Amino acid sequence: MEAIRINRAKLSQASWEAIYDNAAPYVYNEMNKLMSRALSLDTLREQADYNTGSISTAAIWSIFSACLYFQPQMVAEVGTFIGKSTLALAAAMDQVGDETLGVFTCDFSNDIELNLDTRTQVTQFRKQSSTEMFDKLARQGLRCDLLLLDGRLQDKDIGILSAILHDQSVILLDDFEGTEKGCVNAMVLMSSLVETHFLLYPPTRESMQKRGLMDGCTLAMIVPKMLVTFTNQ
Repeated sequence: MEAIRINRAKLSQASWEAIYDNAAPYVYNEMNKLMSRALSLDTLREQADYNTGSISTAAIWSIFSACLYFQPQMVAEVGTFIGKSTLALAAAMDQVGDETLGVFTCDFSNDIELNLDTRTQVTQFRKQSSTEMFDKLARQGLRCDLLLLDGRLQDKDIGILSAILHDQSVILLDDFEGTEKGCVNAMVLMSSLVETHFLLYPPTRESMQKRGLMDGCTLAMIVPKMLVTFTNQ
């Protein structure tokens, strides 16, 4: 008997559609507000020691939607910069409830202090590497439900990650295209997770345009297979 085969692209598209559909009730009340707040963070660029690119509006909404869908209690982020992705995470966690541990975020290159005005607590590790942040979280016995990587993992990170992730942790990977850091991070992580996790591609441009987001999104996901289920409707 032949198995029914569903390729990664189709599974990825179906997963993102479920995530965006879940966020649909928040579009009218939250999307414009979130984008306006994210745009205001561009003024922080003048404080940057390393002034680099920032995420697109499509990526902001995708991060918000993914965080809203999975409802993490604790989030870790590598690559704070001016805080647009941090804001998207914290704003989504504001919708989840008041029992969250918050967002823990590091930036090796910059020392920019964020004031995001969210109920969700944001703990910054300014001018600190991912290894330093992961090590401090592990020493406190903290395990994150969602990890956002917008920086390249270091060799020392891999050993520590097992101490701060659990079997249902979701990993978001920015810059998943070509030979960019998202693809490199995915290859490193999936070498040990291939039996237990799905690697999901970024949402399609058509999916973004259907929601009024005209720029692209390079956000991939690594999702535990136990979190993917089939429903009747």
